Amino acid sequence: MSDQKKTETPATTPSTPPPANKSVKEKEGGIEIEGIVREAVKGAFRIEIPAKSADGKPHFVLAHLAGKLRKNFIKIVPGDRVKVEVSPYDINRGRITFRLK
Repeated sequence: MSDQKKTETPATTPSTPPPANKSVKEKEGGIEIEGIVREAVKGAFRIEIPAKSADGKPHFVLAHLAGKLRKNFIKIVPGDRVKVEVSPYDINRGRITFRLK
């Protein structure tokens, strides 16, 4: 008999699937609100949020277009109602995610 070592293959464990990519909402917890476009400002828009602040003035958010709106050439003009995702870290900046009718 020949002395051959038996090589055993280690038991294969099922690999865990890679973690699913988290959407922006899950990762950063953006706050979605509706507003009205008041002014176009060099690559961004000034959005008026209907909720009044303590001193009675409306709140304004500076927002740029989300990738899907830019990709599909969705045009935004002053007076349009839009959905804006506002950053929880800076409530004066946001991203336009949807143009309402």
